[in-house]
This record gives sequence, structure tokens and C-alpha cells, in this order.
Amino acid sequence: MIAECRFRYFLKYGLGFRRRDTSYISKGNIVHTCLDYVVRKFIHDFDLYIGTTDFEPLAVAALREATREIEPRAEQAHVQAALKRGTIRLFEHIKQEFAQSAFRPFAVEAEVAYPFAGVIIRGKSDRIDIIETQIAPDKFPEQSVRVVDYKTGARNFSQSEIKYGLNLQALLYLFGVVGDGNDNNKSPAGAYYFSAKSDSVKEEAYSPENGYKADISDKNYYKTLFSEHKKHGLAFTGEGLLDSEHVDKSLQSLSGSRAAFTRHDVLPAGEYEALRGQVETTVAHNIAKLQQGDISAVPVGLKSVRCDSCEFRIICANRGNFPIIIEDKKTQLQ
Repeated sequence: MIAECRFRYFLKYGLGFRRRDTSYISKGNIVHTCLDYVVRKFIHDFDLYIGTTDFEPLAVAALREATREIEPRAEQAHVQAALKRGTIRLFEHIKQEFAQSAFRPFAVEAEVAYPFAGVIIRGKSDRIDIIETQIAPDKFPEQSVRVVDYKTGARNFSQSEIKYGLNLQALLYLFGVVGDGNDNNKSPAGAYYFSAKSDSVKEEAYSPENGYKADISDKNYYKTLFSEHKKHGLAFTGEGLLDSEHVDKSLQSLSGSRAAFTRHDVLPAGEYEALRGQVETTVAHNIAKLQQGDISAVPVGLKSVRCDSCEFRIICANRGNFPIIIEDKKTQLQ
């Protein structure tokens, strides 16, 4: 956020300003809690989750956990029903993804804290997945690591943003888990944003009597399901890694995409350290600007800026009048 707009960052994290939430429920928080609930419940035996055929009881239990401190309102019954439908879709999507992947969840809401660019980076990674390979019986297993950050709003990824310090959250979490790349048993596999938004699946895919269609032959339902819940991010090539992100032919035909679950840019694993160094330089530059008192309201964005949706636009003198729009071109590592 520092690079996106230093003025917004200063107001939010320097002065502690927050948007007043007047909505009945925070959909983003509920979706996060539901996803954490189901992954945590099955994290030690995810094949059991993959074998699940009826996700309604799980969705009800997850929503009960997510909304236990929210007083029910009769007039909001349609909101609760929509949340349940969306949760079932999310759970179904995660099942189909992991059924086709060698990755398995390793941790949820994992604390990340490490020194970087002269400061301590702190945060929570929504999900960490690994592929574990036992090379020798007397050695620790090798782990290929990817981090997944849940987003209920629109979030795409482009390498063009890296050199400007944009969209770095998932990458910073990956750096925190994998380190500088010299850990003998950890290697980077990817950093992704998972779209948890569920607005486009047509209502006819659901009925109170039959629930959601789980028939693998229902092409329209699955094509839309895969499309709206794709992961966007950066993948690192390595033995078996890209194959693990692709789906088999039956799901390819349903989704209309060779990579039904992921849309990513790709870097050779050997460039991980160079990328980490580039990001560290960019982050250090932006931190130095803040420390010098530069809190200018000059938003930076790929193709566009989001001033209209900024919670501080009413007190901003710029309001998007002088944005910096960057081109969508692949980053050249220095």
C-alpha cells in the first residue's frame, strides 16, 4: 500500500484512521473465516476433504463459526442464504483444485515476521501449501512452498507492478517463509491471490431441494466456478511444479482452460534471489520516502488507480487528478 499511495498509507497506518463499517456483516471477514475453518478442520487429512460430496453441512458449520458474534436479523435472511450458497461454491472449488494438485495445505493464518529492507515485515499468510518430497531417509523432506492470500475484491497480478512496489503482499509472505533461497529444504513454488468473490454463478445452478449441482458433466456451472475463483500470481518453475498447477483433461474440457485454477506469470526458480533483491530495494526506497516526510497523494496503478473507492477520498486534495499509470509489461530483473 505504501507504493500505491503514501497519503493513504499514512492515514491508515500512521494516524490509525479507519473506515466506519455500517454494514450488517463484513463479507470479507466471513469468507476468510469460512475458508480458514474448512482448511484447518481437514489439514491433517485433506484427502478426506477431497472425498466430500455434500458441502452444505460444512458450509453451515463454517458460517456459524464466522457469524457467532453477529446478532441475526430476520430482514437479512437473504444475505445469509447468499453467503451459504457462496460458501458451498468455494468449498467445491477448493476440492476440485486440490484433487488435481500435488500441493496440500500446510498452515492457515500463519504468522510471518522477518527483517527485510531495514524493517520488520509482519503479517498473517492466509494459507501456505507445500509439496513435500523425501529425498533420503536420513534427511528432512524437501518442501516446495506456495502462499495463497484470499481476496474478496478484484485482485490480479502482473510482473509490471513489482518494480513499482505494487501488489507485493503475497510475495513478501513467500519471502518470509522461504527466506533468501539458501534453505536446503525449502524452495519457492509461487505466490498467489485467490479470488473468493462469488457473484457471477447463475442462481439456477442451485435449488433448495437438490442443493448445488455436483455433476461433473455440468459444463456451464463448472466453467463459471473455475473462472471466478482463479488464483492470480507468480509461479516459479521447477521439477513438477507447473504440472501440479494444471488440471487433467476432464476438468480442462469443463473449465475451457488448460490451467483452470491458476492464471500466473512464470519465473525460473533460479531468479528467485534476484527478484527478492529487487523487491527489497523497492520497499527500502518507499520506506525512506515516508521517513523523509513524503506523504504525497500521488496514486500509482496498473492501467488505472482506485481513488473512487478510497476510504479517504473525501479529505484528499488530489482525488486521482495526477495519477501515475504504469504499462503492463514484464519486469526485467536487474
